[in-house]
Amino acid sequence: MLKLAEKGDQQALSPYARSLVLPDAGNRFKFVFGDELGPLMASTSAPMRGGTEADTPKLLSMIITGKLMDVEAVRFDDSCNERATPVEYPFLLLRQRTLSENTANRYKSRLTLSLNALRAKK
Repeated sequence: MLKLAEKGDQQALSPYARSLVLPDAGNRFKFVFGDELGPLMASTSAPMRGGTEADTPKLLSMIITGKLMDVEAVRFDDSCNERATPVEYPFLLLRQRTLSENTANRYKSRLTLSLNALRAKK
């Protein structure tokens, strides 16, 4: 992406910028944060997410010109990441709890379906 931005090739850069946009954000937030908080998280983050594609070339330009020297991406896979800030930590903890609950609910649903199928055979 940086090489394309350096060349000023906006046409080639466009698909990469578009790929940074979270697809189906409403359902993704609902899955990660649950039925209650998911829609709230999606609507709260919508203004920021809405500018991702348009802001990417500007951001890359700032990196190239040296205005942003310390660019760092961190993948948070769980709430125990030592790099999580006090702002990020509660969301990571909530995400971990919600994902665990979703996994448990999926297993419970599958088990219920299996038991119902066994009962139907009797």
